[in-house]
Amino acid sequence: MISDKKSVPFAGVPRRLYRVREAAHYLGMSKSKVRQLAWSGKLPFVQDGENTLMLFDVRDLDRWIDSNREAGQ
Repeated sequence: MISDKKSVPFAGVPRRLYRVREAAHYLGMSKSKVRQLAWSGKLPFVQDGENTLMLFDVRDLDRWIDSNREAGQ
């Protein structure tokens, strides 16, 4: 699990929502690429009103990984 000083998870409760930085780390890409995917509608995100943090459900991140997997040649 990714931890940051601003967000300390409760003991034993797995986090479901990740910030852009955490989602980027999870996916192995840049923050700008994650934002681009979100704004283009390719990666769902949660937002509580305009101008608030983009949050990414870990299950959506896993679905994005699975749907973008390519078989080797």
